[in-house]
Amino acid sequence: DHLGYQDKDKGELIYLGALSPAIKLLKRVSLTTFTLGMIMTPLALYLKPETMPLAGTISITGVVLLFTCGPTFLLHTICKPYIFRTIFLP
Repeated sequence: DHLGYQDKDKGELIYLGALSPAIKLLKRVSLTTFTLGMIMTPLALYLKPETMPLAGTISITGVVLLFTCGPTFLLHTICKPYIFRTIFLP
């Protein structure tokens, strides 16, 4: 991904965002925690202690989902307008 890179099929790369690698890495980590949170939530509900009331289980699960899924959606919303690269197709 070098500026001035030219390929007949892909065009010419004329802009490469400075924060592209960092944002892509952050999005990968965020999607990984989101996926783990979504997978582990039903498992946590299944493995809960029998003495814990259902309302407590639901509230704890909701908070965990909020903190695992919320930052992913927030990051996506904030980074959505960021331009990673611009390719000129003649």
